[in-house]
Amino acid sequence: MTSPHKPLAVVTGGTGFVGRYILADLIRAGWNIRMLVRSEPLHPLVPNLNAEIVLGDLSDQSALERLCAGADVVIHGAGLIKARSRDHFFSVNENGSANLARAAAQVAPKAPVLVVSSMAARAPELSDYAASKRAGEDAVTKNATGSVIVLRPSAVYGRWDRETFPLFQMASKGRVFAPKAPSSRICLINATDVSSAVVAMAKAGDHDAIYELTDDVRDGYTWGEIARAAGQSVGTSPSVIRIPPFILRAGGHISGISARLIGKTPILTAGKVREMLHGDWSSSASAQPPPEIWRPQVTLKDGFSDTAKWYKSRHWL
Repeated sequence: MTSPHKPLAVVTGGTGFVGRYILADLIRAGWNIRMLVRSEPLHPLVPNLNAEIVLGDLSDQSALERLCAGADVVIHGAGLIKARSRDHFFSVNENGSANLARAAAQVAPKAPVLVVSSMAARAPELSDYAASKRAGEDAVTKNATGSVIVLRPSAVYGRWDRETFPLFQMASKGRVFAPKAPSSRICLINATDVSSAVVAMAKAGDHDAIYELTDDVRDGYTWGEIARAAGQSVGTSPSVIRIPPFILRAGGHISGISARLIGKTPILTAGKVREMLHGDWSSSASAQPPPEIWRPQVTLKDGFSDTAKWYKSRHWL
């Protein structure tokens, strides 16, 4: 049961990888939770979930208004990270975000809207995903009446993550395939740090801002450094097999075409390859949240070690 003495956080995307961490941290921080879901949530990362459930999705304006009614903060984490087409990306990541912001403006006009976006949004020219995430940020800013805080996490990893699992899987077998892009730098962040940032910003309240989220190495890591850190976490010293950009680009095109032909959602696309080969996914101190509000706690070494141990405990590795 919710308590009338606690503030109310409404959440979209709470059943996703990062969303589960956010829910758990909000509950620990003393928030009442109301969440939008397509079906009843059940996940061990959020045991004994005490939350009000609104069934619906980002296209259901009535459900969104029920979700946002009386909210003290609206946390928008729902979105697609892969899709069958550009239109599919935009229908959810842009139009769904606009719908949520309009609902919040209607029934909780003073509530801050906190958007959990992606660092990819700062380079919308690279991919349909990146463009749709930027469009989603803009849609919330345009339609919300409360303040809008956009958080752009860098590449996120951690327990339960399936997207970065192949990196650890390759490292455990002694070979990591990585782009041949020696000048590229990629920032990383553990999911626990993302969720702590969301909760900290939800508490901090009423101001407009766009922040990037990284671990303490804001300059980022090379692909080789990432591969070696993954190897260390699983007790190997993997060879790094460099894949030339033209092979990755060809693979992205072929994967995208093949997936569409058989009706699947592609994992590797031409746009994803452009993101991978982008030279600068680093950040800066000025782009981060104020350190008195939030700062990262998990180092790459500790985060990778914890993630690898979890994979092993679940017999993924």
